[in-house]
Amino acid sequence: MKCLFVINDLARAGAEKQATLLARGLKALGWSVAIALIKERNDFAEPLAAAEIPVTSLNRRGPLDLGAVLRLRREMREASPDVVLSFLFLSNLLTVLASRGLNHRPRIVVSVRESYRRNLPGIQGFVARLIHQGADQTLFNSMGILREEQAGF
Repeated sequence: MKCLFVINDLARAGAEKQATLLARGLKALGWSVAIALIKERNDFAEPLAAAEIPVTSLNRRGPLDLGAVLRLRREMREASPDVVLSFLFLSNLLTVLASRGLNHRPRIVVSVRESYRRNLPGIQGFVARLIHQGADQTLFNSMGILREEQAGF
């Protein structure tokens, strides 16, 4: 299996650490794994390099950089993954947008790490619902967040 992880960056935080551990674990099981960062920061460069997991930065240049979607789309085409797993709201949004209309569309799995219903007011909550609908699978990191999202969306 070929898997592309998409995450905002790899700063030392919860989702970033979990993504790194999961990527290394899948690689140890024989998967082909690559990581695309929306921004540049990579605090896990050494363990990922040791595991021979390539990391690419899409160099997002701010909130209006729509080119990040095109660069992620190109990354998906070139990597030709079977599965794309994204973490966090921004990465989930860009992943769903970038996957639209691809000839070889991988399975898109978005990962929700917080309650969108509670933490994303108004239009952002609406966008979160569209993200969930555009993905093949939505993963939640706790039953509590799953229940909140089911109640709200």
